[in-house]
Amino acid sequence: MRAAPRSLVLARVARVALVALVAPLAAVDASPARDRLGGAPLAAGEGYVTASYELSLSTRVVGAPWGLALDGALALTPRLTVAVSQSAAALGTIDRSGGLCLVSGAHACPRRWRGGTVDVRWRVHDGRLAIAALARLGLAGVEPARPLARLGLRGAAHAGRWWLVASPELTMSLGQRALGNRDTLEAPVWLGVDAGPVSGWLRTGVRGDLAAVGDKLEVAIAAGIAIGHGRWRAGVDAGWPQLLGPQNSFKQRQAALWLAVER
Repeated sequence: MRAAPRSLVLARVARVALVALVAPLAAVDASPARDRLGGAPLAAGEGYVTASYELSLSTRVVGAPWGLALDGALALTPRLTVAVSQSAAALGTIDRSGGLCLVSGAHACPRRWRGGTVDVRWRVHDGRLAIAALARLGLAGVEPARPLARLGLRGAAHAGRWWLVASPELTMSLGQRALGNRDTLEAPVWLGVDAGPVSGWLRTGVRGDLAAVGDKLEVAIAAGIAIGHGRWRAGVDAGWPQLLGPQNSFKQRQAALWLAVER
């Protein structure tokens, strides 16, 4: 039997190598970010746990640790998802997270645990435009306890590789208003794009105290990137919590590194 030409052998080897490289990515979710932002409900039986390390990027304290937060979610039915949210990203913010406070040169900790929420997420509509209702109950701080409730909606739309997520929520104070636990509006928006197992996005949105929204309106600007492989997701977010608005500040900057595992 005559041996195959060398060029044909090399072509076969290259094809096998390409399949070996691409095959592990075939099982990766096409969007490792879109379906986790803004309090998304999950498909029945799905769940995840995320650990987030948050740090300061502010002048003179770059890299100073800020917090360590754990988030988790589990779909009990095709429509109902329950979750625990402590990180800034899970709570729809860039700063003001819950979880474990880490003492650093950037700040001190009145208490080690800074609060968080228990969430209920109800899938209202699926399709190219997905809508979910959100309800959260928790604490904005524990020194003293500042209870709150949050109600909102999450909308997600996609066209090809591009996607948009918006998650406006109304936060209602359940006590300690004199200590800054006010009624507020959080309305984050993410615009992203997927490229295989990698997602990138820009994040903006408004936050304001409802009693003086014109004077205390804050507009955030941030960016992020995430990559997925199998059951694992990893990403980084960084930006300014109040780059625009009446009380704008370029000096306040924060970042978060996160790692998630799914079931």
